[in-house]
Amino acid sequence: HPRNSLQDFDAYSKVIKTPMWIRRVIEKVKQNMYKTTKEWVDDMNLIWNNALVFNQKGSAAYDYATILKKDFD
Repeated sequence: HPRNSLQDFDAYSKVIKTPMWIRRVIEKVKQNMYKTTKEWVDDMNLIWNNALVFNQKGSAAYDYATILKKDFD
């Protein structure tokens, strides 16, 4: 049966200790929170790496994260 978002969040928070998401990066850019380009790059890489750790290899999310990480590098 389909999982609900609370179950997903609980599982995600057990595996991923430093969460990051695109909307958060956008917020940080808009609020000029990045002092260096490296800080921004690190957050973007954290998104891809978290997706690769959490999602099963071969899943759509894993495959998309792989592509985005490669394109970003």
